[in-house]
Amino acid sequence: MNFLSGGPIHKFLRGWAIFPFKRTPHYWHPVHRSDGKAFRSVCGIESKINEFAPPLGPGNFPLCKKCKRTAPAITPKEKMTFVEQER
Repeated sequence: MNFLSGGPIHKFLRGWAIFPFKRTPHYWHPVHRSDGKAFRSVCGIESKINEFAPPLGPGNFPLCKKCKRTAPAITPKEKMTFVEQER
């Protein structure tokens, strides 16, 4: 089976996404650090993003099983990605 991501998510805040060099979509929430924009998945993985390597939408990739068990109960999967509002 071929897997396709949902494309880059600019201005990502929290939700389901594939971060650079990660194989599986995880449910991410922000971690406040002075050295950049860092995120932690519900299952405990930490990662950073920048404008050159934005997170990707989960597309049809299978979601992380650990995150899926403990992520907020929001459905469907497409509504689980949140971005900053344009101002």
